[in-house]
Amino acid sequence: MYTTLNKLDGVSDVLNVEIINKTDGFYSSKRLDLKALTSSDGRFINVPQNVVLEIKDLTSDIKGTVR
Repeated sequence: MYTTLNKLDGVSDVLNVEIINKTDGFYSSKRLDLKALTSSDGRFINVPQNVVLEIKDLTSDIKGTVR
C-alpha cells in the first residue's frame, strides 16, 4: 500500500497507513483481526488465503493528511 500511494502524482512520501475493518452498511459483516496479521513494523499485512481486502468507496474509504 505504501508503494502504491507513493506512486501517486503529488505524493512525496507516505508516513503512516491505518487500515480499518468497516462492517456496517454495504461492507462485510465479518471481522478480521488486522493487528494480529500486521507485521511489527506495520508495513505488511499477512492476508489469509480466503480473504480479500478491498476499497469499496474511493470517496469515503481513503483519507489523508498533508504536512
